[in-house]
Amino acid sequence: MINSKQNKRRSKLKYILPTLTLLLIVIIAYWPHIHRWISPPPPPKIVPNLPPVSLEKPKESVVNEAREIHFDGVDKSNQPYTLTAEQGTEFKEGTIELINPKLQLRLNSGQSVALIADKAVFYKEQQKIELINHVKLTHTTGYEFITEKAWLDMTSSTAFGHEPISGKGPQGKIFAKKGFKLTDKGEKISFMGRPELLIEKESN
Repeated sequence: MINSKQNKRRSKLKYILPTLTLLLIVIIAYWPHIHRWISPPPPPKIVPNLPPVSLEKPKESVVNEAREIHFDGVDKSNQPYTLTAEQGTEFKEGTIELINPKLQLRLNSGQSVALIADKAVFYKEQQKIELINHVKLTHTTGYEFITEKAWLDMTSSTAFGHEPISGKGPQGKIFAKKGFKLTDKGEKISFMGRPELLIEKESN
C-alpha cells in the first residue's frame, strides 16, 4: 500500500512540475504587461494653461519712439541740465526708457556733475530717473565714481544709490558697500556702509 501511494505521488509530480515551470516562464515573459495591469500608472499631472511670460513690453504699449534725444531744462534750484540719449521709448504707463543716457548738471557754484549709464528709466509723474548698469558719476573737482544702479530725484536735485560704489579723486580711492547720496544741490556727497578711503601720497 505504501509503495502504491508513493508511486501515485511521483506520477502526480511528473505532471505538476512541468506545468509550474511553464507557468513561471509565461509570467516572466509577460511580467511587464502583468505589472502594468496590476499597478496602473498614476494619472498624468494637470498643467495649468498659463499664458507665456514675456520679458519685453508689448508694442501696443509704446506711445512714441525717438533717436538722438537732446533735452535742456532747469531743476527747482534753477540749475540748468542737459539730458541726451541715443534712443528713447515712451510707454503708456508714463515711463520713458533711454539707451546710453547722459545727464550734465551745472551747479550754481560753477561746478558740474555728469551721470552716464547703459540704460535709464524716467518716471514722469514722480520726476525720477533710474540709471541702470555701468553708472558713472563724475565731478569737475576731479572725482569719479562707478556703481551699477543710481536714482536721480529731479524735484529735490539729489542723487542716490544703494549698490556698492567705488571711485577715486584728489584725496585717493574710496569704496562704500551700501551706496551714496548726493545732496545740497550736488555740492555734497555722502557714502554709506562704513566706506573705506585709501589716501594716496603725492609723489615728489
